[in-house]
Amino acid sequence: MSDFIINIQSSPETIDPLLGTFMAGYLGFMLIGSIINCLVSLVIIFSIVVFIMALIDIVQRENWKEENDKVMWLLLIIFVPLAQFYYYFVEKKKLEGK
Repeated sequence: MSDFIINIQSSPETIDPLLGTFMAGYLGFMLIGSIINCLVSLVIIFSIVVFIMALIDIVQRENWKEENDKVMWLLLIIFVPLAQFYYYFVEKKKLEGK
């Protein structure tokens, strides 16, 4: 077994293709990781923008069905993940239509 390892390490014809394959795989994973990182960053930025827009809309809106709706929605979008998307894209349209 040790002769096999020594032969691989001492033979340039064997090392070059292995190194090239390793580097191609490594760079491929680096590229895929970078793309995923950029996509996740865009989703996070979009989520923060929607959160701020929903927060501003809730604070400025006056036409609520009940008095406690404003407080309920503020608490929901602050403490429940993804609630700002529901409010901004569904509930806001209902309130504007009324």
